[in-house]
Amino acid sequence: MSVNLRADSPANLVACLPYLFGFTPSQSVMVLGLKGTRIDVAARIDASVVLAPDFDQDALRHRLACVTGNPTMVVVVWMDDEAQARRALDLTVTCLGGVDLGLLVCGGRCFDGDTWADVPGQIPAAEQAGMTVLSSRDVLAQKVAGPTGDAVEQATTAWRTASAAGDRGAIEMADWAWTLIRDWLDFDPSRITPEFAAQLAFCVQSGAVRDTVEARMTMSNARQYLALWLGVVNQVPDDAAPAVLGLAGLAAWLAGDGALEVCAIERGLTLDPDHPLLRLVEQINVQGVRPDLWEKITAAQAREHDDPGDPWDIATHEDTLTESLNPVQP
Repeated sequence: MSVNLRADSPANLVACLPYLFGFTPSQSVMVLGLKGTRIDVAARIDASVVLAPDFDQDALRHRLACVTGNPTMVVVVWMDDEAQARRALDLTVTCLGGVDLGLLVCGGRCFDGDTWADVPGQIPAAEQAGMTVLSSRDVLAQKVAGPTGDAVEQATTAWRTASAAGDRGAIEMADWAWTLIRDWLDFDPSRITPEFAAQLAFCVQSGAVRDTVEARMTMSNARQYLALWLGVVNQVPDDAAPAVLGLAGLAAWLAGDGALEVCAIERGLTLDPDHPLLRLVEQINVQGVRPDLWEKITAAQAREHDDPGDPWDIATHEDTLTESLNPVQP
């Protein structure tokens, strides 16, 4: 369901941001790129990155390239400490060479350069649409976490059993993957067992299988696929997770959930810094590629890759990621 959130003041614009990112973005620097009165793209980065002694302005400008091309830029710094917030705002504005509006958010109030105003705690239209706001980014990151406690042993055993099947060849592996996905869609989408998760994770270790899965993911079915890949990644050990995290990140991007996309990228690249799908999704995020271009990307990929295998040769991972989204209308 698509919802347009409208804001008639800087404070109301700030109130939209938790719904936009999916969590309360405290201790954050956010850069919004507007075309006319509509937010075209938004990016978030931890304020600690900007305030660090070794703050790399060139790296931040590179990360924000997807925003800086917009006609209007707004920087929002949301921190508990007002003095630190002002410093982070000044550093960000200097880095970007000036912006159209800079906002501070401290203690539930917004400062637009002239006056302080209370930030509304909720937006009725967002609440009525069922848009949720998590308490922090750490809570969001748990959505892409692996199993814990007793579930670790179950997941490890299931993964070893699935892996023992051996490589059956690209065509047979793809058929196996689609049988699992169809069964999940047709019978019980709410339940994913460790055995099911291990088998599907084993299938998508193959680049050729991932290519076929990626090509069938679209903006219209992205939420459904996102639920699938999150359910799988929660049930498999670290060895099996990078490929699944790449697919989860891709589905999150197609669904317009840039914050969750980055959570998947960060965990995945920690486990496997050179994984080709994760590097692709990282570049999609860094460059602010719009989800509606995905069909063109997959068509080009199909033309350029006659043989099964991992697609794309993408630049190496850097440690600090911004979270890019295609968001709400102010």
